[in-house]
Amino acid sequence: MPISVSDELALVSDLISAIVLIVAIISLIKSLSLTREQIAQNNKQLELSYEIQKAVFFKELYLKMFDDPDIRKAFYLIDYDQFTFDPSKLQLTQEIEDLDKLLNYCNLLCSLYFNKMLTRQEMRPLEYMLTILYKNPHVQAYLKCVKDIFNKEIGRPSWEHLTRYCENELPHRASLSDNSSLSDNSQRTDHFSAI
Repeated sequence: MPISVSDELALVSDLISAIVLIVAIISLIKSLSLTREQIAQNNKQLELSYEIQKAVFFKELYLKMFDDPDIRKAFYLIDYDQFTFDPSKLQLTQEIEDLDKLLNYCNLLCSLYFNKMLTRQEMRPLEYMLTILYKNPHVQAYLKCVKDIFNKEIGRPSWEHLTRYCENELPHRASLSDNSSLSDNSQRTDHFSAI
């Protein structure tokens, strides 16, 4: 039985439709492949952007600590054993205001650490300062005095993140608790100007 012209045209039409469908599928697969590559490339760019933004954020935090004259002055007084505190003579002085600013800033940094915004590695450059600050007996007396006031009036401890970080994350620094290895000021270095 011979094939009619209309059957031949229908066959050619079906063949062309099949070829167009195959080309469309190949184009779709290629398009999806390119989209997947673009997504992967975008993800890499986002990760890099995040790392850059985090580095800038950390740099700003770090520089704030060392550029702020009140924070710097408070730390120097403690580091060179010139800060004294007598709980029986609690009064607001410039030294106490500067110490509060230093303690609040350190508490903020420790809070960022506990909220996973700073890593352990990012906290390491601050450990010397945190150790000197927290282990100083006059700072401890001030912390205790303020803690007692906060517990009475507010019901929560003051500088809780700083305290938690220093007590739990700096156990290897316990040997500095008496500051005996740091009592000779000639052995100290200027940590702020080294930056």
